[in-house]
Amino acid sequence: MKTALHLILGGLLVPGVVLLLVPGILVWLYPVELPNPTLVRYWFAKVMLPTGLVLMGTAAAQFVVTGRGTPAPWAPTQQLVTTGLYAYVRNPMMLGMLLMLGGEALLVASHAIGVWFAVVAPLVIAHTRFIEDPALNAKFGDAYSTYKSNVPAWFPRFSAWTPEP
Repeated sequence: MKTALHLILGGLLVPGVVLLLVPGILVWLYPVELPNPTLVRYWFAKVMLPTGLVLMGTAAAQFVVTGRGTPAPWAPTQQLVTTGLYAYVRNPMMLGMLLMLGGEALLVASHAIGVWFAVVAPLVIAHTRFIEDPALNAKFGDAYSTYKSNVPAWFPRFSAWTPEP
């Protein structure tokens, strides 16, 4: 029960603000277009949104099942997760969130949400680079260093990485 609560709070807090609260306010304040299936951006959005959702959900589930923790910083994983999506890219949860935010901007042709994306993306990248990476390195040591040197942060590998036994 406690893990479920941490998962819900940690898994929804940041994405809820980034993907729902702020874009909702921006849509309310600035005009948007209704989705138009005749435009290419609509079809990009139709791929980006569900892909991002699957990445976020699957990565969060891996934190619980494999990592024995949650995405919440106050209930982190106990094990380093390097399998599943994490064998292809180090930050699938954040990548999924950025895909969804970009998809939102494209779907409704919102320049305001596009600017919000341009603010959020560098902050997310800086957070992972300067806060998460050093914390994971301190917690998991050589295992994380090896993982980090073999799995890219943002652009997935073509094949899964498996650590040598």
